[in-house]
Formats: sequence, structure tokens, C-alpha cells
Amino acid sequence: MDKEVRITSMDNPYDPFTQWDQWLLYDNLKGYHTCERLASVTVISEQLSDQETFESVERGIEELMKFGCINKLGDLIEYKKVYKNNEIKDSEELKQNEEYGNGQAV
Repeated sequence: MDKEVRITSMDNPYDPFTQWDQWLLYDNLKGYHTCERLASVTVISEQLSDQETFESVERGIEELMKFGCINKLGDLIEYKKVYKNNEIKDSEELKQNEEYGNGQAV
């Protein structure tokens, strides 16, 4: 299975892997409700393999990254993808990967 991945807003100072409670509190206080939004665009089932579940969550994360989130003040907040080893992919890098086939000519 691929490495663990999470989604976070660009302004959230907490690590969703190591500071989960603080991360979730910040996210909910800002009105982002990222977990609920991710659940609404992700298909999870006991009938899926671990790899299929991972792929479904990753597709959901990429979907949220395309559109961002509107905060309580009406501002657009961008998301970024965070991997367990602290590698970060923001929405601009995601767009480039889609356009150029992950850095390879398509």
C-alpha cells in the first residue's frame, strides 16, 4: 500500500498525523469541516481492499484540493496534501501533475 496521506488547509499550523486533536479543533473552529467534506466525496466500504480504500481517499483529497474551501468570512482557503514523511503537495502542484502526467510528457 502507498504511504499515508492526509489533507489540510494551507493555514492550519497543526500536523494531522502527530497533532490530530489540535488539527481537528482548528479545522472545525474555522468552519472548514474537512473530515466531513472528505467523507462526502469518498466511497468507503468493508468490501474494498486496503489499497482500494487508500485510492478512494486519495481521489477524494484531490477533489477537495481542486475546489478549496470557503471559510466563515467568505474567503477561499486552499488545501494541501500531506504525506506521513512530511512531503507536501499543494493545489498548484496537483494541477501541474494532471497537466503533464506527473512530470512526464503525455
